[in-house]
Amino acid sequence: MSATKATRAAVQAAYDALRAEGLEPTAEQVLQRTGGSKTTVCRHLHEIAAASLPSATPSVPSSAPPSDDAPVELPLEWREASDGLTRTFAHILTTTIAAERERAMQLLEAEAAARGAAVAAVRAEAETLRQGWEKSRKQAEADFTIAASEVEALQEIVATLLAAVDLETSDDLDDLRAIADRAIDRIRELTAAAARVPALEADLEQRMAEIRTVEGRVEELREAAGRAERQHEELSRIAARVPALEAAAQASESRIAELSAAAAAGAEAIGRAKALEQVVDRLTVAPHTAVPKASAPSRNDARSPKHSGGKATGAGHMVKDADPTPASEETTSADQPLPFTDLVLTTPSAINEGPSSPPTSPVPPT
Repeated sequence: MSATKATRAAVQAAYDALRAEGLEPTAEQVLQRTGGSKTTVCRHLHEIAAASLPSATPSVPSSAPPSDDAPVELPLEWREASDGLTRTFAHILTTTIAAERERAMQLLEAEAAARGAAVAAVRAEAETLRQGWEKSRKQAEADFTIAASEVEALQEIVATLLAAVDLETSDDLDDLRAIADRAIDRIRELTAAAARVPALEADLEQRMAEIRTVEGRVEELREAAGRAERQHEELSRIAARVPALEAAAQASESRIAELSAAAAAGAEAIGRAKALEQVVDRLTVAPHTAVPKASAPSRNDARSPKHSGGKATGAGHMVKDADPTPASEETTSADQPLPFTDLVLTTPSAINEGPSSPPTSPVPPT
């Protein structure tokens, strides 16, 4: 995120500069000139686009009264502003979705790489511990074998000496004494060797405890490797959902275009209805304003009922032939504002929501 903050004035200046250069003021181009957060820039652009809509209603020439056959169209400025706002919103939405998709892919790739490195490190550590455990086990087995062989050799020597003493009891005394001395020395050596046996057994127990500890550590590393592999599979499933998000983005763009067309059609229908209502009002008011203009019957016309009836019939024809809309009435209707000031253009509230209602305009009472 940029350290600077995009203000409304800076975004307005960048917007006007891009318009002056003949470019479309998209969020990316404005962000390059102002810096700051993309969310703030998009909010300011929406406000500027809403404020740039024309507030005054263009006047309609008095010589062109509404007709039933001629469709009522929106002003060109309104259509251009609506199209520009729709394109800007669609571009902002597409750019935002693309940026989020790229960021999600980068995060997934980084997470997958980190998980892979962690799994490789765990496997390497497990292999090192296994090799150390194997080496310790072999060393303990070798020490135990050596100790057992030494004990067996001592037992054989003692048995041999005892057998020799028993067999040579009747021989020369000096030889027996020499043999006894050697036997005593050998017994002392065997006793010293036998004293080493508890130490060797304790060392063996310690090695076995270390081996059990290493086995527990290897089991923990295997469980950690399994968890890392499951997390990697979960990340792969998340990455597989990216095409579905792209399809949803395309569907939302199509929906925006359909809603824009529906808004324009609704506005034209509302304008046509308002024009027909004004025509009906004029036709309704015309007889009441035309009757006072008829001249009073003369004295000669009152001579007979027949003649009086004829004159009345003539007056009726004069009322029918009169202009149904006075000049003042026509001027007043021409100066009235077009019924487009209350027009509301609706936009979809979310990508996955259903179709929204067409734009509505309040109808004044007749």
